[in-house]
Amino acid sequence: GGVVGALLPKISIGVSFGAILWLFISTISLPVSKLGNNIIFSSGSLLVISLTISIILSQKYLSIANEIRVALAAGLILSTSVDGFLNKGLFFTFYDLFRMRSSSLICTGNCELDLMIAIWVIGALSTFLVRGYVNGTHSRWLTRLHIFQAWSTHLSYSNVQSNSADIIKQKTYSYQSIVSPNYFDLNDVNIPNVLDPYIQSVVPITQRLASRHGFQIGNSCNQWEHAVMLLTNETKVYDRPVIDAAIRIHARLFDNYRHWCDRMGTPPLLLLNKLDSIDYNSVAGSNYQQIDDSVDHLIYIEDIMLYLLIWGEASNLKHCPECVCYLYHKVMEDHINNTNGNSKYPGHFLDMVVTPIYDVIASAMKSGGDHVERKTYDDFNEFFWSPSCLKYSIYVDLFNEDFIEQGSIDNLQLSLGTHVSNAMRVATKTYCEKRSWLHPLFSMRRIFEWHVITFTLLTAWAFSTELQWTYAFTLQVGSFIFWEISFLSIVWTSLEVWTLYPQSAISGPSILGFLIRLLAGYLVFVYQSMYYHWSFRQINIDNKGQTLIDQGDALFWWWQYFWLSVVSLFFYFLESILCYYPKIVSWLLTWNNDVIQAILNICYPLSQLYVGKRVHVEQGYVTKYILFWISLILFKVWFGYRYIVHPVTIPSIELYDDYMNFQKISFVKTFGLMFVWWFPHFLVYLIDLSIWYSVWISAAGGLVSLIERQGAVRDSASFRSHFIRSPLAFAQRLLHDTSSVRQKSSHLSASTAALNELILQPKVSEEKSSPVMKAKPIRAASKAMSSADLQSLNFTAKSSNNKNDKKSGDKTFNEGMTEYLSDVRSQRWIIFSKVWNEIISNLRAADHLSNFEREILSFSTSNELLLPVYLPIYQTAGCVSTSINLFKDSCNEYSSEAEPEKKIAVIEKFYESMDVTMIEAVSEAWELLTYILLKILGPSHKADIESLYNSLLTMAKTNDLFGNINPDALPQILSYATNIVSIIKSSATKRKNKPIVTVSKMKKSVSAGILPSLGADFSSEVNNKPTNKSKEVTRKFEMPEPIFQSTFVLNDTLRDKLRDEIRNI
Repeated sequence: GGVVGALLPKISIGVSFGAILWLFISTISLPVSKLGNNIIFSSGSLLVISLTISIILSQKYLSIANEIRVALAAGLILSTSVDGFLNKGLFFTFYDLFRMRSSSLICTGNCELDLMIAIWVIGALSTFLVRGYVNGTHSRWLTRLHIFQAWSTHLSYSNVQSNSADIIKQKTYSYQSIVSPNYFDLNDVNIPNVLDPYIQSVVPITQRLASRHGFQIGNSCNQWEHAVMLLTNETKVYDRPVIDAAIRIHARLFDNYRHWCDRMGTPPLLLLNKLDSIDYNSVAGSNYQQIDDSVDHLIYIEDIMLYLLIWGEASNLKHCPECVCYLYHKVMEDHINNTNGNSKYPGHFLDMVVTPIYDVIASAMKSGGDHVERKTYDDFNEFFWSPSCLKYSIYVDLFNEDFIEQGSIDNLQLSLGTHVSNAMRVATKTYCEKRSWLHPLFSMRRIFEWHVITFTLLTAWAFSTELQWTYAFTLQVGSFIFWEISFLSIVWTSLEVWTLYPQSAISGPSILGFLIRLLAGYLVFVYQSMYYHWSFRQINIDNKGQTLIDQGDALFWWWQYFWLSVVSLFFYFLESILCYYPKIVSWLLTWNNDVIQAILNICYPLSQLYVGKRVHVEQGYVTKYILFWISLILFKVWFGYRYIVHPVTIPSIELYDDYMNFQKISFVKTFGLMFVWWFPHFLVYLIDLSIWYSVWISAAGGLVSLIERQGAVRDSASFRSHFIRSPLAFAQRLLHDTSSVRQKSSHLSASTAALNELILQPKVSEEKSSPVMKAKPIRAASKAMSSADLQSLNFTAKSSNNKNDKKSGDKTFNEGMTEYLSDVRSQRWIIFSKVWNEIISNLRAADHLSNFEREILSFSTSNELLLPVYLPIYQTAGCVSTSINLFKDSCNEYSSEAEPEKKIAVIEKFYESMDVTMIEAVSEAWELLTYILLKILGPSHKADIESLYNSLLTMAKTNDLFGNINPDALPQILSYATNIVSIIKSSATKRKNKPIVTVSKMKKSVSAGILPSLGADFSSEVNNKPTNKSKEVTRKFEMPEPIFQSTFVLNDTLRDKLRDEIRNI
């Protein structure tokens, strides 16, 4: 009854008001009339009349009916309380009225009935006045009376106001009359030719729409540029100009709008649907040049531009996508119906349409209070999910805006011409979450219901096993789950209504659906209870056929119970089966069939929502998901029966046996003991699913990881090892079968072997940094390398004029680079590095990586270094130190051995311990150190660096490093080299911005005054002109004071630090 009252508040208030009004009228009529018996006999007719009048009054004047009802109820409570201490004459009167028959208990004389009636009237009147004053009900009634008077005045003068030309005027902002485009100036002759057809189609339509509906000039410029770029980027090579791109963009842009119109029950208002009524000459304007034989693309473009212009004006209303659909629908409706409308000032749409709606949303968002009192963007967006929103206007009615305040007018009193913002202001929330423990119970109702049903079946089977029941009787006992399903369905429906009432608005179809479910469910539940109870009773032969229960035996009534349950729970079982096929569920929810939608509204009210109807996944994933849960559920049921349910059956049987065989044991005590035994086990049965789920998901995750080899890389060493093999795997998996890069190398299996081949070059020279050998930065290229790119890498080596560049058995650098780039393995690394860096860049753009992580994970390149690509820092980090330690140990072992064979074995062991990454790291470190020393020391020490480089390289070729190098000094050298790099890295940017000049220059004023006095010979010496040194020259001049010092001392801390580190090396 409470749920029905919540669903039908007006009717329930009317019924309760009619009942108490009937009781009041019948009671006060007894002392007045001497025909008390006639009043009692006619009370049935009076009850019908009272109920009818009260229901009608509550429908039209709900607040008045509710206040009178509460006042009469308060007076009744007061009078009955007083009557309880007296002769209880009022109780006796109520007793006869409810029985609708007279008895000797009626009292009209000495029972103080007149006094009780007087107390009732005084209490009701006092409650009515006090309650109306405290709640402000009387003031609202008076305010509404003034509103109706103002409304009637407005209707009287509506024709005069409608003829006023100045009723709509600018009220909010000031707008610029001239706005420059962002990218394309229409007066610019340098606009790319590819954009001409799009600009000629879009711009005239945009200008006409902006003038017609009052869009801002700045918004118009933004949106036509937006549309031009969309159309240009969407156009493909084989497309017809403009039209094909416009068709595709139109389909995607209006996809949600079409679904929204289908929800609203109205056809989409698109010019595409109005081709016959369109004047093509007026669509594009006089400047339009026909591009194609068909002009249909203008219709697509006009739809697109109107939507984009509204979208650009909508500001924060973009957070309500259905509100944007509503605005487009209303504007297009005005656009189609009023083809010869007047122009509006720029900004009219923002002033008269967007701003009123935005003000309502902004004021609601800024208001305080919890979610119960405050509406959010979702609440306002759901307002546009109802077809009733179409009856409101989007243009401001100044009169309505002045007098309608929040909460001052009911939804039903909103007129057809009311602005939509006023309707949004008084609209209620469609959903408001209640913070109660009942809410999680309702949210988890399906899981709870499944546990209850399975626990019942397991209990029936456990007792059947211990008590040796027949299969027929076990089935009869287990069929109790049908009764549980019906009972729980009533509970869930009541909780669903409870979650919505009273803060949320419930639509008419939902109310009807709830009522049908409650009434039908309650009716089926009552008959199920009777049939199931009768199925356990034996027929009375003496009274056979006299009562309903005696019409059949126990088996007959069980079959009645079974078939009633199966038929009534058909939709329940159907919903359970459809859970295995979510794609069918999505199809049913979106099926545009009135019968299907009506059934869904009754059985599944959430189907009325606009969203959440297409959330299914592929059936393959569903099958895997079902198999996972079936295995988990089977194990849980077995465990629950074996260790939770079955152990309790024996104590329960013994407790019941004691109750049946011993007279002194009460049923309450037995029931209490049963509850104490079973309830904890039921709680464990509810909880253990989460435990088994954790175990099952761990096992399933481990199985999936083994199948997909997710744990193959477990540490840094494994990652580096797999990364070295990545280019080969990348080429074999992604490149075409005919690609030469995809095939394995003929002589080396390691895909990185070609990276360090250039370490064997004879010397470092300036020729190595020639443009021929400079590789482009790898991050500058965003596309994968094609076959043409690979061919461009195979440049021809240039011959060197230096005779020392070519020795017996040695290669020149150009020859080595040519061989390097022509090697298949090197090409793999170049291609893979481009793709890898693109992946890392995308991860950084998505903010999955930091800048530091991007730098250490990306391949490096430089125009100043030798190779076109270098391994990421993460791959080579620590490898140099490890290599030095290995070399140090090998040198010590090499020195301790006397026999040549053992020395060779030590050398071979060292090379075997060096993997490809370590060799590459050493070569990169050596190349970088050499480059830095050459740059720091300059040309003066170039010969020294080259001599050192050649000496070390010669010893490396002949393995003389093991006997001629002090291994204990290598860690110190590495430390000094690290210090050099650190010093340069920390000071390079600062020194570049503020360089230090090492040569002192004289000012112009000083040189102009002094140089002439030095004589001609000194002037020619300064100008680098030869002079006759044999001729003696006398210089006669005196320096009044020294202008600059003869020796210049430069204090440079950075230079001193680098000098010390280089000297240490």
